Amino acid sequence: MMRTFHQRFSLASKIAVLLATSLAFYLFWNKMFIFGVIVAFAVVVMVERVSHSSYSFVEKEGEQWLVVNHGRFSKTKTIRIAEVLKLTPMKTTFGMSHYLLMLYGNNHLMSLQPADEQSFCKELQRRMKIVETK
Repeated sequence: MMRTFHQRFSLASKIAVLLATSLAFYLFWNKMFIFGVIVAFAVVVMVERVSHSSYSFVEKEGEQWLVVNHGRFSKTKTIRIAEVLKLTPMKTTFGMSHYLLMLYGNNHLMSLQPADEQSFCKELQRRMKIVETK
């Protein structure tokens, strides 16, 4: 069975997109087209990454996997559920955003921002129990 969670569009992400869009508009307004195009491209990449990021739990060939996709411009990361060691809720410095910090494999870290963190944690724990019973 496959279960997919989408990334949360946090306040910090919204502010970053708004500021970058304002900067691109300012650069175009002041006839700095090359820099404006570069910033506009960065805005497109930021929006695409936030809107198309997903975390999917998949079962392939009897094994449980977490597939992390950060959009079309990024490489898809596939992690075996058996390699997940720890999942810790974290907050940023000023508390503007929160995320899940996952420790897996040989001390690798990955930050996750699912829209529904509680359901994501429950699904991960359920999949980890399935792996333990095999």
